[in-house]
Amino acid sequence: MPDSIHDTLSAYYDFWFSCNALYEKWAKRQGITVNTLFVIYTVDAYPERCNQRLICEKLMLPKQTVNTILEALTKKGIVEKKADPSDKRNKRIVFTRTGTEYAGRLLKDLGAFEEKALGAMTREEREDFIRTSQIMLARLEEALNTDS
Repeated sequence: MPDSIHDTLSAYYDFWFSCNALYEKWAKRQGITVNTLFVIYTVDAYPERCNQRLICEKLMLPKQTVNTILEALTKKGIVEKKADPSDKRNKRIVFTRTGTEYAGRLLKDLGAFEEKALGAMTREEREDFIRTSQIMLARLEEALNTDS
């Protein structure tokens, strides 16, 4: 167990980078990049209001990266851009019928991967994981807001 803030940060970074690497490996096995995986996840999670700006904000990805991913998904017939009835200047990103089926299978498999990992934890471990993650997020936000 880390006994200093430096040791804790080192362990945190090891966790963060390792977790990201595992998601990248999982995505690669599906024949996509991790960014593509999370763009598909975001389109699925926000079906009524998904647009390029929302994807960029949620995933903290540059506009050009998201645009490149969306163009590739459009060419594969997975997503399409539709006029947003509430704001004609924006285009909503929606799944095509093929995309709905593809995303459904992909996200079901992702859920099974994640559930296998979380299922190996006790309920208390899962609750502690979420609780401490939320505490860390709140403390980082506080530190950012008090930084000059």
